[in-house]
Amino acid sequence: MTDTPHDSGFDLQALEPERGERLYRGRSMRGTFRPGDGLVIAAVGVAAVRCGDVVVFASQNGVAESQDVVHRVVRVVAEGLITRGDGNHFVDPEPVTAANLVGVVTHARRGRRLLAVAGGARGTWRARIQRLRALARRVLGRVARRPYHALRVSGLVRRVWRPKIRVLVVRYEHGPVAKVLVGRRSVAAMSLATGRFVCRKPYDLVLRREDLERLLP
Repeated sequence: MTDTPHDSGFDLQALEPERGERLYRGRSMRGTFRPGDGLVIAAVGVAAVRCGDVVVFASQNGVAESQDVVHRVVRVVAEGLITRGDGNHFVDPEPVTAANLVGVVTHARRGRRLLAVAGGARGTWRARIQRLRALARRVLGRVARRPYHALRVSGLVRRVWRPKIRVLVVRYEHGPVAKVLVGRRSVAAMSLATGRFVCRKPYDLVLRREDLERLLP
């Protein structure tokens, strides 16, 4: 079952149907849920849903089969519930009605923890603060992009910071991949089949493709 008109990478799967749980996999509620969270759902009527609650509903979303969606209620109107993913920029095109409402998400099971999901006014404010933080991160990222690029090209950081690295070649079905490890963390990788190189920040200030190529057997 797929979620969200704005983010097709969001899925809900039956986890423990007898307990009303679904498995979350996706991005439209990023910041609130993580992929792999088990969502505990309480069956309620539309009249019991408040603005700020997180609801699960069936949506056609332009496909033949209905798919379960989990989004937050941003307005309650005469036609039904207006919803939006906490990580989405726009509200959903169709209101949720009694005909397609599945229920309200009350808790998220994350590993051994059972986390309460904020609803009502608290849920509304939580979603707003979360979006403001995401906006701030995007703005700061754009402001810092040019200085960061200039610093990377200059090579100044390489003169003072040389992390201790080791290379591990892992063989996958699509071909071997050389991974750069700092301690136990993978910070860079290169496909030996295609030559594609990727590196995490801030290690891209000091690690380059040629560094990895020199360390390969």
